[in-house]
Amino acid sequence: MTAALQHRGPDAGGIEIVSGPLTLALGHRRLSIIDLSPAGAQPMLSSSGRFLITFNGEIYNFAELREELKGAGFRFRGGSDTEVLLAAVEHWGLSGALGRCAGMFAFALWDKQEKKLFLARDRMGEKPLYYGKAGRDFVFGSELKALREHTSFRRSVNPNALELFLALGYIPAPLTIFSEAQKLLPGHLLEVSENGTFGEAKPYWNLAKVAQAGIENPLAPEEAEAAIEKALRLTLRQQLVSDVPLGCFLSGGIDSSLIASMLQEELGSRKLRTFSIGFGDGGFDESNYAREVSKAIGTEHTELRATAAQALELVPQLPRLFDEPFADVSQLPTLLLARLARPFVTVALSGDGGDEVFAGYNRYLFLEKARRIPDFAAPLLSFASSLAALGAFRSIENAIGLPQIEEKLRKLGAVASAGSEAEAYWALAAQGVHQPLPYPPAERVASGFFGVSALQLRDQLLYLPDDVLVKVDRSAMASSLETRAPFLDHRIVELAWRLPLSLRTGGGRGKLMLRKMLHKRVNAALWERPKAGFTPPVGEWLRGGLRDWAEELLSEHSLKETALPGAGLVRKEWLRVGTAGGGGALRLWPALMAQAWLKSEL
Repeated sequence: MTAALQHRGPDAGGIEIVSGPLTLALGHRRLSIIDLSPAGAQPMLSSSGRFLITFNGEIYNFAELREELKGAGFRFRGGSDTEVLLAAVEHWGLSGALGRCAGMFAFALWDKQEKKLFLARDRMGEKPLYYGKAGRDFVFGSELKALREHTSFRRSVNPNALELFLALGYIPAPLTIFSEAQKLLPGHLLEVSENGTFGEAKPYWNLAKVAQAGIENPLAPEEAEAAIEKALRLTLRQQLVSDVPLGCFLSGGIDSSLIASMLQEELGSRKLRTFSIGFGDGGFDESNYAREVSKAIGTEHTELRATAAQALELVPQLPRLFDEPFADVSQLPTLLLARLARPFVTVALSGDGGDEVFAGYNRYLFLEKARRIPDFAAPLLSFASSLAALGAFRSIENAIGLPQIEEKLRKLGAVASAGSEAEAYWALAAQGVHQPLPYPPAERVASGFFGVSALQLRDQLLYLPDDVLVKVDRSAMASSLETRAPFLDHRIVELAWRLPLSLRTGGGRGKLMLRKMLHKRVNAALWERPKAGFTPPVGEWLRGGLRDWAEELLSEHSLKETALPGAGLVRKEWLRVGTAGGGGALRLWPALMAQAWLKSEL
């Protein structure tokens, strides 16, 4: 099981076995970041010998905690954050230690005194943690491929998870594609008894309560920017700590440009290494913006000009890399970007989380626009979407530079006719040809929120941890690269929820606070443009280099072989997309990824 995760930790490995009436085995693969010496090796035993841990991630404020613990009488053998975490658990207890730690992490902690195993995951879900049953054994790991190595693990497909995936393009926690495995929810703690039985995971940090408290205690507009900047500077200083080379992803957009510019300010005369990727097609290539931002802030920039061939070579590997169906098409450029950066750095900071935390997605603006549309207009938008699907507006798309007009019209009509906040969100969240139904675990938490806040909370509960962060973690760790996301430090998230709506969206724009901060550093002409995302030209690929691959997966024979839900609808959509003028290729990607994964399991 540990060997299956060697890509996550190529530097060293360790296994500890605790014998008793039942056997406990903890495994670890090490990517050395802090304290490269053997003193940082894992699994690690606490100084008293009571606790044994296998830990993945970073405790960013470990230096401050270390000094506090030294004052309480603790002595340290090495300089790792893992040793500090163990001492914190010894001193404050597990709940107390989790409350004090700022970071991204997933860990398993064995308490020899209580004879209990504890699994914990960071607040926003940056690091993954899977668990389940394999015969009579309780198993867990950072990726599903570790669980699959256990000879008694049953790989039976969870039909509910597959249905949700086909609509959303990702599988929401706690579900996985396998009936016998679950994802530990972000900000949760799971207690496992000595005989391997476990109950429901419990939250040690509650995002909905954080959001509600922030909304009820807003920052004054005149103090908000200074408060966000101060908190972000502290976070960046802590995330710059590394005993290995460190850099930053730079797309040229608002989020990464702000992170890179503030990092360069922190580094002073030392140049920050930045990395970007672009495709040959100018309509999908924004790497020139990254290049200009790099010049403006003075970083040492490396750029990869990716070809369709490079991306297409990755497609057959996606089921193995992601373990379960996963359909965020930006997984391809993200994988290539990680491969580009890894020869130069071991750690890369990014702007991930900026859209969810500071309200940057177009769907937040969509909601405001849709609410102004009269009821009678919703069917007209649906009709216009149907015309767009037939290529009726292709010349307009090209002339005004507005891609995916069919999808925008379809979603605008769906939101205009939605009867509730939940219906509006799920209409906007749909990625596949299947229409999603509200997901009860998320709705139980988010039902009391309204407007943009309701969409943001659902994104932070679902789309962020189960799509964005899955994409980044698997893509980076496939190349043994650690990524860090400053915007997802829980102290930033808590502060951002205190921003009045007027500092989140307004005037047809989102992320108003981040825009204000970046405007002081980088000329707005370099980053003030319509949001484009990290989306490769999938339609062209499906009608070109990927056509044979897609036809084989979506043939009537293949669809029958895998019994894909809604196969008839998928086949019909493929016949439309496969024609020269057909649009909507992105909506087919979940079906293609599901088919590729199911075929790999046969």
